[in-house]
Amino acid sequence: MAVRLLRLRGPLGGEPEVNRSPRTVRELHARIREHGYDIEQGKRHLKVKTKDGGTVATMSATASDHRAVLNMWSTFRRAAGITEGGGTA
Repeated sequence: MAVRLLRLRGPLGGEPEVNRSPRTVRELHARIREHGYDIEQGKRHLKVKTKDGGTVATMSATASDHRAVLNMWSTFRRAAGITEGGGTA
């Protein structure tokens, strides 16, 4: 009898899910930086900036909505011109 092993994907092991939206603020910040942008922390808002200092998007630093991270990721993607697959439009 063969034993079947389940292969975990994403943050728990195995290959990372590249096209998955970030689920935590820490993961969101890491993904934004992976795309070559900087994050400037203000008192109430975060500014996503290009390396030359141009502001791409402004997001709430203390969003409490359960969809806040997904909404912030979508705002960044639209402002930066990033498609679902991770490339630029």
